[in-house]
Amino acid sequence: MNAPLPPDNAEIARLIIANALDYAIITLDRIGNITSWSPGAERIFGYSADEIIGKPSSMLFVAADEAAGAHLLEMDVAREHGRAEDSRWHSRKDGQRFWGNGVMMVLTDGPHSGFLKILRDETKSKLADQQRVLLLHELNHRIKNTLATVQSIAENTLRASSVDPAT
Repeated sequence: MNAPLPPDNAEIARLIIANALDYAIITLDRIGNITSWSPGAERIFGYSADEIIGKPSSMLFVAADEAAGAHLLEMDVAREHGRAEDSRWHSRKDGQRFWGNGVMMVLTDGPHSGFLKILRDETKSKLADQQRVLLLHELNHRIKNTLATVQSIAENTLRASSVDPAT
């Protein structure tokens, strides 16, 4: 009985991209236009491949980052260092924001030179972090108020007892 042949590298790559639904896997040309779009990218951003391929990657950024040229800076950093990591707010097709954490890498193989961007939606984690910071600030505020009250009571008690607090 013959063992099944292993799939070739192209088939393995296709399977990885098709099944990595929690990750947007996107390729860009040298100037930042989208050249490929994974099912995970469709799931995260809301655009179908037909809607987005050929469009500028800047449209995936929130308006302020798009206006500031964040997409160009990300490509420049990737060119200079081979990769550029980013954690920032991005825009979905419906205009909703989400916190994306990703990396952009340079692709240098012949006709496919450009960039590979892999990104994950980490909005839940970002919102949980913001909530933790808010709660810590509130706790610090309450502790300071409690300490101020205790300090005031101690000073008033010392004053009423005619005790010199300096001794």
